[in-house]
Amino acid sequence: MNEQRYAHIIKGTAIGLWEWNIITKEVIFSEEWAKVLGYNSNEITHSEKLWEELCHPEDFQKSQKLLDDHIKGKSKFYESEVRMLHKDGSYVWIRDQGQVVSWKNGMPEWMTGYHKEITKAKVDAEIKRTFIDQAPGAIAMFDTDLNYLAASKEWIIDYNLPEDIEGKNHYDLFEIPNRWKEIHKKCLQGETHQAEEDEFFDRNGNPFYLRWQVKPWYRDGEIGGLLMQTSNLTTFKKLQAEQKLDEPVKVNHVRRMKVSIAN
Repeated sequence: MNEQRYAHIIKGTAIGLWEWNIITKEVIFSEEWAKVLGYNSNEITHSEKLWEELCHPEDFQKSQKLLDDHIKGKSKFYESEVRMLHKDGSYVWIRDQGQVVSWKNGMPEWMTGYHKEITKAKVDAEIKRTFIDQAPGAIAMFDTDLNYLAASKEWIIDYNLPEDIEGKNHYDLFEIPNRWKEIHKKCLQGETHQAEEDEFFDRNGNPFYLRWQVKPWYRDGEIGGLLMQTSNLTTFKKLQAEQKLDEPVKVNHVRRMKVSIAN
């Protein structure tokens, strides 16, 4: 395989390509692959060992597990987000993605993929998580598969969820009606949906009322997932109903007072 054929596509971009022969262990890194980490192509060795040396120890095992799962056919793509050592001594966040593209005697042979620096996106996401966690309202942040990325304390309390919500899937925690799945789908396509008042039912069939908004959040110009915000109107609705019930009593009381005064 020859990386030269990709040159006209990747020249001038910040995306580095790689090719890996799973059987012979041959590795080819593009010039841009090296540049992302601050190197020239002649400063790096084209070997598996280089990946292990540059990858943060805490992320290496995780990425290897994801890679092995893909090679064994457990996933359609290999994708991971890892910290890699830059030439200047700092760690940068890298999104690494690839796929088996050829087989030999029924066994995976070549994988091709790319890596791209996402440090700014990761920092921005962490800022959003911190903001959401400390937000005064009920707010939750999800990825495109509706896995929780962050949730405010009020969201956790309102919906009786575990503190370690990150990574759990929204659909696994709740029975989501098709109406809501359609709203989520439309919002993941760029729409914003909201309602000033909507009736819901808890797991015991008791009604409660919410003001809500669902909208996409963006990363590098692409939709990264959904933001949901809700306000519980149930107490307000109960007080409103009680006031309406009390109104006839108040009216009758005033009438009786008027009759008494007149007599």
